[in-house]
Amino acid sequence: MLPRFLLSLVLLLAAAPLRAAPADIACTDLLAWARQAGDHDSLALTRGWPALAPRREVVLPGLFLAPVTAETFGQSATAWDRDTLRAVSRRLRACARDRALRDQAAVFNTARALLDGDAARFLRQRERSRGRVAEQLARLEQAAFAPGILPFLRALPEATQPMGHAVALRLAGGLPPQIRGTGRLLLREVPYLLQADIEATLRPRLASQIAARQAQARQAVAAALAALPATPRGLAQLDALADGPLEAALEAADRPGFAAARAARREALLARMEEGLRQRLAQLAVGPARPAQLAQLDRLRQDPALAALPAARRRAMEAEIAGLGRRLASQVMQANREALAVRPVNLPTLAVAAPAQARLLQALEAYAEPAALARFREESGTALAALAEDAFPDFAARLAALPVGEEGLRLLRQPPPWLDSLPPQAAAQEARFRDALAARRGAIEAGLAAAAAAEAAAEAGPLTGRHYAAGDGRLRLEFLDSGRVLATQAETTRAGTYEEIAGERVIITLPDTNLVLRRAGRRLDGGAVVLERVASP
Repeated sequence: MLPRFLLSLVLLLAAAPLRAAPADIACTDLLAWARQAGDHDSLALTRGWPALAPRREVVLPGLFLAPVTAETFGQSATAWDRDTLRAVSRRLRACARDRALRDQAAVFNTARALLDGDAARFLRQRERSRGRVAEQLARLEQAAFAPGILPFLRALPEATQPMGHAVALRLAGGLPPQIRGTGRLLLREVPYLLQADIEATLRPRLASQIAARQAQARQAVAAALAALPATPRGLAQLDALADGPLEAALEAADRPGFAAARAARREALLARMEEGLRQRLAQLAVGPARPAQLAQLDRLRQDPALAALPAARRRAMEAEIAGLGRRLASQVMQANREALAVRPVNLPTLAVAAPAQARLLQALEAYAEPAALARFREESGTALAALAEDAFPDFAARLAALPVGEEGLRLLRQPPPWLDSLPPQAAAQEARFRDALAARRGAIEAGLAAAAAAEAAAEAGPLTGRHYAAGDGRLRLEFLDSGRVLATQAETTRAGTYEEIAGERVIITLPDTNLVLRRAGRRLDGGAVVLERVASP
């Protein structure tokens, strides 16, 4: 008696349909199958669609999906490989040539045309696509993680239909450039897979790869959160993660955990930002008070990190900044009083103290008690007015020492910057300084005008016999008489004529050009060229 497991195996094999080799199938059985070539059109199976590039659609005729095919050949035509296709084709041709069935040759040939045509194209395309899909999936598995891979993988099983294919094609555009071509190659082949291929091969491969990519996505989320800097920019990047590709890559079950991790990371970033602000605040409280500390307090008060803190924590820190500012402001005002009292009484002290005092008063406005600031403003203004009064003789002496000339005028063209920084208490002194500036400028201008007039008077008269040369030596003029002139340029001398108009302008006519010059003492001024009178060579 057979053991139970062997008996079960025998019964199973007996119940399974036997696969007959095509060459062993009787022509009469094959004829019965071929006669049904047009009876099963409703079973025809189409893969692809007219607009799908580059191969469009392929059709497996209904005969090859009908039960009679499995009954005749022992298996469905969808299980046939290339060798089986060729073997069935040869058997149909042989039966068509059988003398006993000569009158049925057309039936055999019709079935063979369906086999060698549409059926072969369909089955060969499916076989190629299955191989290429496996190859491209393997390449995709080797690619480094990117958030766009997961949505694409999830969409692949639906790419056998136009709408699902369009969705997957759009998602393929979100793949990294180095695997974007792999994604598009997959989308060329998936539409030609059968549903059995999708369920038996594609979905298990995708499930395995999606699980691995999910683990990578969770790791990427953790790494992205850990890499965020404790700055307002880091908070903005954290907010961007909530709607970014990493969020979309996660499964629905992972998203609550991601939200909790984001919230925890936000609190950690805020705590570090607050700690950094408090460290800076503590550093400002150390050592003697200086005006620079007030400027640093301003920067701390305007720091975006402070603005990013939750309202209650931000207000608490702003109160601490204001408290330290009041203390520093009081100490700075006292130190300033003491320093101003012992500074040298001279113009350099005034030039430094006036602008510095103006900047200090501006800095104190944000922190000092209003009453204390008003007293300090009055005291420091009075002190600066006294300093300005005492520095005026030095200022007047420096003005008197300025040369009577263009250099002196250049120095007086703009008043010294510190003059605009004098406080209202020094209004009288400021007016005195400005009057002195104006008087000295007027005196220099008058001196220059007198010198120019004296020079013009000395140089008045006819140009005959005079020589003029440009400073760079590029042009030299020699006036021969009341109408003729020689012009030397680049070692070439040309003769020309000239005409003097009202003793002020000279029009010189040369063979290839004209010059209009203005007499200005010892100079002839043509704008672009100025010539100075020189001694005769």
